Parts: sequence; structure tokens; C-alpha cells
Amino acid sequence: MTQQKQLATEIVQAFRGAGHLALFVGGCVRDEALGVQPKDYDVVVSADPDKIISVLESAGFNTIEVGKAFGVIIANKDGEDVEVACFRTDGEYSDQRRPDSVELVLDVSLDDGIPRCVRADSERRDFKFNAIYFDPVTETIYDPTHGLIDDLYNNKVSFVGRAEDRIQEDPLRMLRFVRFVARFDTILNTEAADAIAAKASLIRNVSAERIADELTKILVGPQAGNAILLLQQLGLLSYVLPEVVMLGHKVTGQQQWEWHPEGSVLAHTCLMLNSMQSPSPVLAWGILLHDIAKPNTHKVRGGRITNYGHAEMGKSFAEVILRRLTFNAH
Repeated sequence: MTQQKQLATEIVQAFRGAGHLALFVGGCVRDEALGVQPKDYDVVVSADPDKIISVLESAGFNTIEVGKAFGVIIANKDGEDVEVACFRTDGEYSDQRRPDSVELVLDVSLDDGIPRCVRADSERRDFKFNAIYFDPVTETIYDPTHGLIDDLYNNKVSFVGRAEDRIQEDPLRMLRFVRFVARFDTILNTEAADAIAAKASLIRNVSAERIADELTKILVGPQAGNAILLLQQLGLLSYVLPEVVMLGHKVTGQQQWEWHPEGSVLAHTCLMLNSMQSPSPVLAWGILLHDIAKPNTHKVRGGRITNYGHAEMGKSFAEVILRRLTFNAH
């Protein structure tokens, strides 16, 4: 058991001892179900923020009120942080990032075998496989949105409820969808994909910093090339990385066939991205942008395609793209 999981389990036990329901939720439950070691653990409890702080401090944890207004407290011990949140429902997302208001749900009575607070809390989450709850003490699983049966067992990614509603709340979820499809090599959920394609322009409402962070997660993950192609298919790539779209141009994106039988510069770039094994962010972005100026230097000389000077021009292009994504501020 990792130190993160041990501390999260201690938190669950502390709240159980204080008479509250406490469960693991989100990516840690999903990853454990897939046999993947989670990087961190999140706990959700049937207690208000002040009670959360009281229970944690009584159990020897330091607390950080990072999101108390949203019912979120960070528990710290031995240099490790564990996020502890209240079961809640969310109000409208007028800024398309955070709810304008939240309502705590502390009712632990059962509704068809599932605590009402769990059922209510699950409805605000992004994807079904992120809305699975697990009690590490009793080893009880609560799956109100059928994330295990519908998604993990059937190898797909689905939004909780109406995809359009989840996207409208936070358009960054469209990029997260692409990342998860690539990471877990799932089949494409056509209903979710159609909703994203229809809402793709909403990604313009997301800050450059958040887009940059999500794109980096995509690029350092598995099947990054497939993810780039899916971004293109769903209409997102033209908004977040329009220069990369041009790598597949039917004329200026083409390469001399005997040197590049894979086809376009985009096809070549995506093959390279797919071949990476746990790359650093610098390497991953370098591969994505290494031929970024080839469409602008495309010439046919003596019946052969050339791209003289593309490396020098590409350096300038890459700087513009990375500044636009605010990497200079990181």
C-alpha cells in the first residue's frame, strides 16, 4: 500500500469513527479497477467543511482551506496531500469552470442500496468512470451511474448525464475526454463524440493556461498521436493548435514519398508521438512542433518536394505557439 493510500484510508477510518460516511472517489477508484496504481486519492465525506477540519485535525492531519467555499479541504501529513470534499450538488457554471454555488448533501439513507448523498454527488461529476465510490474499510462499491458496467467493462468513456450539459459546465472536459480515450485505448463513444463536435467552439472560452496543461497531459500520455488525430476529428484541433492542422494539408502538408511513405507531415508527427515512451513535456512538445513550419516552406523543385529552412522558421513558430499557450509564464 502506498503512503497516499494509507493516509487516505486513515482519513476514511477517522470519519467513520466520528459517525460519518467516507469513501474514495474519482480517478483512484477508476485506476484501481483497471489495475493501475493511482497517483493520488480523493475522499468524499458526509460532513460540512468545519466538521471536516475538526475531524482531520483530531486525527493528526494539518488542513488547508483551499476550497472551503466548495466544500473542499486539503489534508496534509508526512508531506502528502489528500483532498477531502463534502458530498454535494453544484449550481450553474456561469464562468464555465466552477459552480456559482454548491449545496451540501449529508443524507446517508439508502436509495435502492446507494446512499442518497452518493447518488446526488455522482450527478455533478464529469465521466461515469470518475463517479464510482469505494469504501476501503468494508470494500463496498457504489456505482450510481454504472461507470463500471457501462464504461470500464465495455471499454468506453461516457459523460455523466447529458454530454452537452457536462461540456457546457466546463468545456475543458472535451480535451479530457480525448485524453482518456487515448490513455485507455477505448472504443469511441459516438454519442459523446457527436456532442463534442457540436460544442467544439466552446473550447475558446477556456483559458490558455488550462488548455496548455491538458494538452501536456495528452502529449506525455500513451497514444498521443492518436489523441491529436481525435482532436482533429472532433473539430477541437483547429481551435487549440491550428498550426498543427496545417501539417495535414492536402498540398503543403505532403512530403516526398520515398522519404516519408507514411504520408503527410501530420501523419509523420503522430507516428512519432505514438512511439514515445513516458516522454518529458519538453520532449513531447518538441516532437509535436519539430516540423511545424514545413507547410510554410513547401516547394516543388524538379518534381521533388522540399522544405528548405523549415527548422529555422519552425523555431519561431514554436515560440509563438508556446507563448500563446502561456508557457513563458510557467
